[in-house]
Amino acid sequence: WRQLVSLGLSLQAASDACSRHAADYLGLDDRGRLQPQAWADVVELDAATLRVRRVVVEGEMVTWT
Repeated sequence: WRQLVSLGLSLQAASDACSRHAADYLGLDDRGRLQPQAWADVVELDAATLRVRRVVVEGEMVTWT
């Protein structure tokens, strides 16, 4: 996201490119969007730095070190 925003894309356009458009390209209707019947995949970004704060994949919090 940071790189796309630094290139001039809005945060919305960068988010769509990293999620919805990528899932659509791969033919994955149940990914890349928050809606009923879709997987609960979420990335929370820090508002100031756009660094990843939390990741949820298929409804489960992902931890990393």
